[in-house]
Amino acid sequence: MEFSLHLAICMGFPSVISNVLIESVSDCYGRRRLLLVPTVALLVAEVIIVVFIHLKVSMYYFLILSIIIAGLGNIFAVIQISLILVSDITEMKKSRTMGIPLMEMAIGIGHLFGGISAGNLIQSIGYMRIACLACVVKVCNITLIFLLPETFQPKKNACSISFVLQSVKKSFEFYYSKEFSWGYVESII
Repeated sequence: MEFSLHLAICMGFPSVISNVLIESVSDCYGRRRLLLVPTVALLVAEVIIVVFIHLKVSMYYFLILSIIIAGLGNIFAVIQISLILVSDITEMKKSRTMGIPLMEMAIGIGHLFGGISAGNLIQSIGYMRIACLACVVKVCNITLIFLLPETFQPKKNACSISFVLQSVKKSFEFYYSKEFSWGYVESII
């Protein structure tokens, strides 16, 4: 229980900051390139976990690893950029209205069945094999990212610190701007 609390704290704050920045910077460098950053970071984390398990390293060293991975985006950045990709490739009307909820539903079902099956698989074949399988899956994810078309063509020399800060400001305006105040309430519900 104590370890879970420490892990949540170590991952929470860096994830919030990195996700806001990754979303903003994706307008500068393109979606596909930035989708690679958290995915490769997650692969590196899985490889390190396999090594830690093999060497029987203390669990608390995972906290250092989790801060680094959270700083590079974590799984939440992958989901965020994936949602941005869906909004880029769908039309504003029906296809987007269906595309994003279908993706969210698939994420929810995957999370549900992943959680149910993970405990049984770890119990039956061991954590080391599951961690190795996770590495293989992440390599497949990286391969699929290279097959994705770039959905957003950034303008040359459009990326600057002021552009990124302006984009971050727009992201937070959703929560405190009078223009979007009902959107915030609806997003909570």
